[in-house]
Amino acid sequence: MDHYRKNLLEQLRLCVIDRKEQPLSDLALTKALTVNEELKALGFSLNTADILKLAKSESLDTFFRDFSEMLSDVKAKPMYPDFPSQVMEMDEAMFRFHQLCHYQSTYGVEEMARWFGQDYRVSRGWLPETEETEKTEKDEVLLKAKTLQLIYGEEEYILPLQKLLKKPEKITIQETEIVREALNHVDIEKTDLDIPFKRNLMPVFNTFFCFEDRKKALEGMRKLCQHTGDVLKCIDYCLTRCDYRFTSSQKKLLVKLIESYPVSDWKANVVLSGKKARRTLLVLQYMSYNRFSRSEEHREVVRMLRNGELKSWEGCAKELLSKKDEGVVDFIAARPGMLLRWTNWLLKLGYEDETVKGKLLEKADDLSAKTLAFALTQLGRLEGKERAYDVLYAVLSEKLSRMDTPLKGKKVYVDGGRLDLEHSMLLSKGDEAGYVRNGLAYRIPEEVRYIRFFVYWNDSERVDIDLHCSASTVKGEEYDIGWNADFKNAAAVHSGDITHSNAAEYIDIDLESDLSEVQMNINLFAGKPVFGDIEECFVGMMAVKKIGRKVSLYDPKNCFFQSDMRSRTRTLHYGYVNVPGRYLCLDDTPTKNQWVDGVYTVNDHVVSDLSLAGYIDLLLEKQGAVRTETKEDAELTLVMEKCEAEDQISLIDNDFFLGKD
Repeated sequence: MDHYRKNLLEQLRLCVIDRKEQPLSDLALTKALTVNEELKALGFSLNTADILKLAKSESLDTFFRDFSEMLSDVKAKPMYPDFPSQVMEMDEAMFRFHQLCHYQSTYGVEEMARWFGQDYRVSRGWLPETEETEKTEKDEVLLKAKTLQLIYGEEEYILPLQKLLKKPEKITIQETEIVREALNHVDIEKTDLDIPFKRNLMPVFNTFFCFEDRKKALEGMRKLCQHTGDVLKCIDYCLTRCDYRFTSSQKKLLVKLIESYPVSDWKANVVLSGKKARRTLLVLQYMSYNRFSRSEEHREVVRMLRNGELKSWEGCAKELLSKKDEGVVDFIAARPGMLLRWTNWLLKLGYEDETVKGKLLEKADDLSAKTLAFALTQLGRLEGKERAYDVLYAVLSEKLSRMDTPLKGKKVYVDGGRLDLEHSMLLSKGDEAGYVRNGLAYRIPEEVRYIRFFVYWNDSERVDIDLHCSASTVKGEEYDIGWNADFKNAAAVHSGDITHSNAAEYIDIDLESDLSEVQMNINLFAGKPVFGDIEECFVGMMAVKKIGRKVSLYDPKNCFFQSDMRSRTRTLHYGYVNVPGRYLCLDDTPTKNQWVDGVYTVNDHVVSDLSLAGYIDLLLEKQGAVRTETKEDAELTLVMEKCEAEDQISLIDNDFFLGKD
């Protein structure tokens, strides 16, 4: 399997085909239409233009096979293969007995071996001998197919690279892998390396840093970083990934990079705060800076830094604030991003709303629409932040009015598709999100009776992953379903906790119960340090209507979303279901201190005052667009995911227009 192309599929919903064309014939068109029907059985489809593109491509005969090989698949049975029927019919004594036998056959045997001074590892534990009915039935099609986009082979590296480098938010682990591979296949000199979201500089810099060709590495890093402040942050990032060990050649390369910038730039950026100054000195020490330096003037700046002779910008700003200096807002406004981040603090210190707002409006062109929107989303979920919210809302409104988008002055129809726009929020994309963004809420169709939370994993070593759900009822009661809690009740049922690799676990949630909210949790109990170290592991949430012994447990066409687990964490909240509202939301936030009295706490998920629906309304208003009631009356249709027609614009593919500064 080509992992690069698998990443393209999961992160961008892109598939690569050969541009070499064959004559378009009735047979080729029929084959392409047949391929599209086969794709629908897996939960995907092509738009009309791409069906024609595939019909003319020499990739037609191999496309579906290659696509199928890239999809994750549940290749193992749960502990009770006829789940959920077997578990629902089982009494607790038998379930707990099976659970105890399974644990003793793995952890128990290993603990006994340690008593005798042996380090023995069990590869596979005992499982109960249970009836297994042949799965001959498929569930109905419950969800709309997810649209794919075809690109030609010559676009395979440059198109994804250009898109990801322009993202207005942090790129994920898999997106970083795409960037790393693409940079090895493009001409660096001809590639635009202007990255608007500064946190994305670091993984890209690290890619160049790892190039064997030092000349090419220096060229890429120099083109990437606008000033030495960027360089220092990137070197620090590389240092942690080198386990605090640079080779002599790496040290020489980094010192040469720093000294390629003017001394004035080095002096202005070598210290931003006292805390960062201490970290900078540590980084310079690991670089052996003085040893490899060839510039006396640059070394003099380092000497001044070490002796505390350089005053940080942040230190100056805080000193002015402590003195209540009248010019402090102007001083901070010289760095618009800092003014934005300090807005709520300035308001709390007593500075007038209009003063702060006025300065932000003056600097609107230099502010990130992404940062404004994401800050408003977070503020809109909190109490007591109304002043800051109102200020930033006015600034975002001004920012959106100045941006040039295809929506400007057009008649626009908004097609929410599978999304519940009122309950969706603009949050940063998490490491496990894939194409789907954090905070997006999906409508649960009326015919869906159950939500199935599932995980599959496999590794050459024994790995133990656990699914949990924390739930609250409309009466305010709380309970937990998982290995250390209930295994079933009137509203949820667990398929059984398996402690070895090549395994699957499920939790089914009944939407016709008295549940209010259900939080889905996934935890790496043992076997690997973090999820990203597991050879194969993916998790998702699926719509289910039919249950029974003959019904297939996993059906990709009915998955709301699923993603490979690649994050550097052991536990996270994957998503939650609002049962009365009939929507579910992806929220792969790493969890901390989630245990309370032996159970998982249930988060009260508050939708922001700036929902996705509210953001779209503001965007259209400030772009002078007219929202229509029907597609027929519109010039453009704004869709949430991939476009299906030429008159459509994808909000996700355009990064919600938050990168269009």
